Amino acid sequence: MWPVARIFTLRLSRVERDSRVRVLPRRQGGAFLCHRFSQRLPVWPASGVALAAVLLLGREVWPGVFVGAFLVNYFSSGQPAMSLAIAAGNTYEALLGAYLVDRFNEGRRDFDRQGDVWRFALASLVGTAAAATVGAVSLHLAGSPGPFGAVWLTWWLGDTVGVFVVAPVVLLWAHEPRVRWNREQLVEAVALLGTIAFIGHVLFGGWIPARYQNYPLDFLFIPLFVWVAFRFGQREAATAIVLLSWIALKGTVAGGGPFAGPSPSDSLLLLQVFLGLTAIFTLVLAAVVSESRRGHEATERIATIVKSASDAIVTKTLTGTVTSWNPAAEKLFGYTAAEAVGQNITFIIPEERRHEESMVLSKIGRGEVVDQFDTVRIRKDGSSVDISLTVSPIRSSDGAIVGASKIARDISDRVRLAGGAQQSAGPRAGGPRDCRGGESGQG
Repeated sequence: MWPVARIFTLRLSRVERDSRVRVLPRRQGGAFLCHRFSQRLPVWPASGVALAAVLLLGREVWPGVFVGAFLVNYFSSGQPAMSLAIAAGNTYEALLGAYLVDRFNEGRRDFDRQGDVWRFALASLVGTAAAATVGAVSLHLAGSPGPFGAVWLTWWLGDTVGVFVVAPVVLLWAHEPRVRWNREQLVEAVALLGTIAFIGHVLFGGWIPARYQNYPLDFLFIPLFVWVAFRFGQREAATAIVLLSWIALKGTVAGGGPFAGPSPSDSLLLLQVFLGLTAIFTLVLAAVVSESRRGHEATERIATIVKSASDAIVTKTLTGTVTSWNPAAEKLFGYTAAEAVGQNITFIIPEERRHEESMVLSKIGRGEVVDQFDTVRIRKDGSSVDISLTVSPIRSSDGAIVGASKIARDISDRVRLAGGAQQSAGPRAGGPRDCRGGESGQG
């Protein structure tokens, strides 16, 4: 737990701007940017570290979070009562956020699904609101000159952005610490991070001509984060967000970048919104790409299984139109996939058995599985084939029934053997029978 306490003692550098803006050493070793009232720096990484620590190491680390928060607040402010209250709020923020993340995401912390990202964001918003409330009340009681609402909002946004930016990168690297890149991927990753750093310094570091500095050029980061989401994954996307946040924070506080303006408070508010939205939407995009990639891989695996299956597997719509026809179906019925797909399944059903299809579609429409039943179908050459048929409903991602899957197995040999056994058993059972089932006389 003590390494966590030590992490909390890390302080952001104090920044000195013009005479209207100065930094006061308050709030758990960080800094309040003051412009008529106390405010925090726009990103508070300790909130993200604390949440990640509780998620990874368990609730047992809460004493480390509490002690670390208390020490940095006490050495910054010299007020033990206020420091205890703020430390309690920080600890509760981490515990509540971790509880909600585990509760909403069922213990998943890899951000593999877009729903996981949105639920993580919601849980973080709730947890940081609790800490902001405790902190703002503590400062108000300690005589902070700032309006309560403004102090609360600044505190809440700083903690929230800190969680959005820092917690995912810690969780994702802890989940998958090994880097499995080949040489081409390594070169691409270095180029990507270098491009983000270069554009970041151009926009926020004063490298851009003065007449363009206040233009909304932050959209230039959009293709870069699309690049990292599609070419790499959530872990690399979270890392790129940390890099951008550091460059943007440093530049904006120094008065550069598209968010810099006459009001430092407004500038930092815009930066907070930009970083928070960029972090969440980049993680969502990476999760969507990951879901799509897994779905594509699953589809390929299923297609391989279907293609190599020895049983005929046919899918159709609820109206009976064939949508897929595997190689075993080609072998069994004689029609190629090109000939069968798009036709109504009745083209292989004998006239006297068309009622079976109506029965099957009726059950499938109710979501029922049609268990194995023996029937007869027609081959392309006009001959009949005995098959055992199983039909199951196909559901879409939202659970709606969109079609049916048929598995047909050739049972001609079994039927032929059963017929031969019946004929050989006929004389012992009471006399010979003819092929129509009639019994021949004996006298």
